[in-house]
Amino acid sequence: MAGETYAALTPPTGAAFVAGHAARASQIERVRQNLMILGKPRYWHLGSAGAVPVTSTAYVWADDAPEIMLCAEDVRGLTLTLRVFVKVADALGTVRVRLQNVDDGVTCAELPVPAADLDWVLYEVAVVPPPGTVRRRCRLEIVAGVATTAAYYRGAQLELRL
Repeated sequence: MAGETYAALTPPTGAAFVAGHAARASQIERVRQNLMILGKPRYWHLGSAGAVPVTSTAYVWADDAPEIMLCAEDVRGLTLTLRVFVKVADALGTVRVRLQNVDDGVTCAELPVPAADLDWVLYEVAVVPPPGTVRRRCRLEIVAGVATTAAYYRGAQLELRL
């Protein structure tokens, strides 16, 4: 996403676009493609490990979750959401998931309260990307509330929307 540019149309004369001037077919097509791109959600895959139990009571890097490079410039003020399914093995346990900026040690998103669901439940949390234009390493981390009760996650992703 970084490096994409969206510029105003320029008419055949090369000057700034003026209403009423004819636009080139290539310019119209570029605008159409840009609108299609901006109108659709984009996703970063953050892992899909549903069968790997977590019993750590301190946050650990979620199994099968890649590190992603992210900064505020990448999303340019658009809405960024962490979406993840979680569950616990029995009613005594809880689970929390967060997106952690590893380089700065800052949490970008976290489930607001521990989840205690016995079936897979989808949670969505707003993400605050690392500020600025320098990309930071971010990764999905998970913690179990009770060391004797396994916690699980699956299907984690970041979703970018208008």
